[in-house]
Amino acid sequence: MAIFTESERAALRRALALGVTRVSYGGNVVEYRSLQEMRDLLRQMDADIDGDAAPKAVRQIRVESGKGL
Repeated sequence: MAIFTESERAALRRALALGVTRVSYGGNVVEYRSLQEMRDLLRQMDADIDGDAAPKAVRQIRVESGKGL
C-alpha cells in the first residue's frame, strides 16, 4: 500500500516545474526548504507509488537430495 497518493505526487511535480517550494493539496499546505528536498521526496514518491504496481519477483529454490552413494 502506497504512503503517498497520485494527487500529492502530481502537486509536487507541478510545484517543481514552476520552481516554487510551497505545495498545497487536500487542504494541506507544505513548504519545503529547497528544490533539492522536493526532488528527493519525488524520488521517494515514485518508488513508493510505482513500486506497489510492479510485480514482485518470484524466487525459486531447488533442493535435491540422495543417499550419497
